Amino acid sequence: MRRGFVFTLDALLSLLLVMIFVTSIVAIESNTQVYTTYMREQSKYIAEDILTTLRTVSLKDLVPPQKIEEWLADGTLNTTLVSPDMSPLEIVATYWATEPLYPSADLRHKAEIILGYVLNRTLKGYSYELMINNYTSPYLRKVGSNSSKVPNISPATLVLSGYAYNQTPRGYMVRAYLTKLGSKETEYTYIGMYYEAPGWTMTDYLTIKQPIPHEGALPSDANITEVRWLPLPKWAKVGRYYTKMQLYIDGEGVTCGQFRANQWVDVKKWEVLIDNDPNDPRTCNMLEIILKHSNLKQHVFEIRIYNPAGLYNPTYYTAGIVNNFISISYVTSSFTTFKYQKIFYFDNVTSYHLPLSIGRAIFIPGNLTYMKVQLAFKNLPSDVKPVLYIDGYYIGIGKEISSGVFVWDNATISAKAEYSALSQTYPYIIVTAGESIRNLDPPLQLDGENSYVKIDYIFNPVILTPYSIDLTKQITSSDITDSSNCRYDSTYGVTLCRDLTWGYFIHQKVSPIWTKFHFIILHDINDPNTHMTVEISNPNITATKIWDNSDSISFIGISSLTKDVNGNPIDPVFAPGTNYIHAYTDTAYEIAKELSSGEFTYIIQAYAGYGDVFPKLLRSGCNGYNITYYWGNPENPKVGHVLAGSDPYCSVTAADLIAGKSIYAVDDAIVRLFNNLGGDGTSTNPLLIELPPNVNIEFASMGEIPGLSRPITITLRVWREQ
Repeated sequence: MRRGFVFTLDALLSLLLVMIFVTSIVAIESNTQVYTTYMREQSKYIAEDILTTLRTVSLKDLVPPQKIEEWLADGTLNTTLVSPDMSPLEIVATYWATEPLYPSADLRHKAEIILGYVLNRTLKGYSYELMINNYTSPYLRKVGSNSSKVPNISPATLVLSGYAYNQTPRGYMVRAYLTKLGSKETEYTYIGMYYEAPGWTMTDYLTIKQPIPHEGALPSDANITEVRWLPLPKWAKVGRYYTKMQLYIDGEGVTCGQFRANQWVDVKKWEVLIDNDPNDPRTCNMLEIILKHSNLKQHVFEIRIYNPAGLYNPTYYTAGIVNNFISISYVTSSFTTFKYQKIFYFDNVTSYHLPLSIGRAIFIPGNLTYMKVQLAFKNLPSDVKPVLYIDGYYIGIGKEISSGVFVWDNATISAKAEYSALSQTYPYIIVTAGESIRNLDPPLQLDGENSYVKIDYIFNPVILTPYSIDLTKQITSSDITDSSNCRYDSTYGVTLCRDLTWGYFIHQKVSPIWTKFHFIILHDINDPNTHMTVEISNPNITATKIWDNSDSISFIGISSLTKDVNGNPIDPVFAPGTNYIHAYTDTAYEIAKELSSGEFTYIIQAYAGYGDVFPKLLRSGCNGYNITYYWGNPENPKVGHVLAGSDPYCSVTAADLIAGKSIYAVDDAIVRLFNNLGGDGTSTNPLLIELPPNVNIEFASMGEIPGLSRPITITLRVWREQ
């Protein structure tokens, strides 16, 4: 039987005469229509995120310093009443509540100017309209926009309680935030390319060099704690021949699993190479090599491969890598290491023969609007022209803009590929060069630094603020919650299953960005029973199919815009609690249990805005707290200590803060901050990150908060006009 692989993140405010207390309740007004369109869902979430940002982030963090100086000079920012440290909506609430007291100051107009400027900067590419107590103006809507042309816009509504002038004081409120991170444990995963070319001996092998991270440098303080590498050849055993490989990192030979440094080895099993021990180089030296070269912010993972069976059938038994991922775990104090990726570079590839096939899987989380592909070759024969395919679409030969450099521009690609079909998918970009066996001397090289796929797309991003912390966590075989129809395959040394379920936990108060998953699939090409289904579920939705096809799928990307197999939006795609990915197949496909894996990326906010009013600021005799808390894995949490406020400090635990949060404004603010950091700081619900032991939790208080409120309602509509 012949088998092969399927490609499968302020100072104290005291207002002298006027105190404004702002509490917020974000409520999405439901529409009576049964069907909610995709674009309406997207706009709804954007409006929610923008209002949350306007409510929680200081004006000075949203507006350039020169604009702040301008507003201070011309009185737009009236420092008797407001401060640039306040959020835009806190400023609006203050101006709105005090406008009757100072009619000549034109405070409402100043509020319009501030909000209009921030909205225009934040919502580029969108139409919008903001209403304050049913009032709007040209400053509060996009010039030229008309919401009446777009039906069924779902607004986000924020209720602000603006407190009346000079009323009897009743208590305190506090906001808390971090300005520095102690450390976070996060992951980076590179899903490698597909490569295939003739190569039969130790003198004409195929070479692949992969810079990691592929998109740029690691944070300057990154401490790598674990390396995982799956370099999987296309062919295992052919007759009496095995594919032969060598592995290198930063030019040094790798010893790990079946591989030996600087030696050609027969690849007799499929395995994920894992190294998390920097003091055991004889067993696995990957981590040792990386730490030895810790001054490098990119590390080069190199594969050398040839297939001796190609001597007997060179066209069919090629040297090739069809499944390849590299994952590194590291600790850093950087708040944000995440970027919405829109450019995907190729690896550096060297081949002594044609034909050459290379592939690159890219995740398009939103609606694709632009794509360009460029490939730069060295030593490519002048009569050979590369051909581009995108997920089954034939794009054709690229335009040669200089010697060996070929480009497929957006006009060319969009004329051949259906962008709506590629949107919210994980397509394969495949390029072939040459049609028949041809020896090359000097060898052909693909220049990865100048070869890339560039895309643009419309996506509802999680708003990143100065307080945003991104985290990425692996999903591996240890997260499998259920498996059936499994067998152990001694040929490959792995367990193959036709029904597998993975579960990963989403904490309260986090903002999911996406989940990516890579299925390693064995395809029995003699079996006609080909079918594969992938479902997702969470505490708020039952099993929902996102793939159901006779073809298998190697890569799945899940975002807030993911639809079911019928094209209907899924609401919600993610939910707090355990979220599941369930894959099952017919008999022709089997999923490698130990090798299939993924990752989940999300954002937490190190900020808790002003909360309710409390009778006391903090505990008697204290100006601040020395807090003992827990963080990390709930199964083995770590103890941490952090200061909040100033000396004298009172020692408290996270549990003490929870007990006092109904009395003390500071306790309440810190508990809410802890909640935003993924837990409550107790041993049973630890934080997701470590807090800086040498930097205080900052908190800003307001005292003498008056007791009578006048609610202010702010409504934001966001849409795209077709």
